[in-house]
Amino acid sequence: MSADTGKMTPDGMIFGPTKSGKIYLCAKWHRMVGNPHKSVWTISHYEEYLIFSTSDEKNWRDDKNTYWGIKKEFEVIGKHGIDQNIEYRIAKFQIPPNENDVWHGHTTNADRPPDDIIKIWENEAYISKPRAKSIRKGKI
Repeated sequence: MSADTGKMTPDGMIFGPTKSGKIYLCAKWHRMVGNPHKSVWTISHYEEYLIFSTSDEKNWRDDKNTYWGIKKEFEVIGKHGIDQNIEYRIAKFQIPPNENDVWHGHTTNADRPPDDIIKIWENEAYISKPRAKSIRKGKI
């Protein structure tokens, strides 16, 4: 398996390793519409992996080793709700509970990345200054 070609497994599409050696799972339970407890990625498996690998490479992580990611221009990357009416633009990748487990992530509007990561996104033109302010205030 190469880093840019996924391999389908019963749990979803696996990619990696990233430059730092992480393996990433595009979890199938975050691609099935209708579960009121799960957000659903609306981008391709490969785009999901690219957001994770960019977060890993640029070290967009907080003090709990949770990685945060977005697409340039703050594009929609996921949805939530039974009728998929809530758009999500931020990804969250929590550290696996066991060292040998693969990484996976989900889209969110409920959780907010740390201010230093928001500032990096703003400085690297991933988001505008007004958008950064909205994220900081929890109005995304």
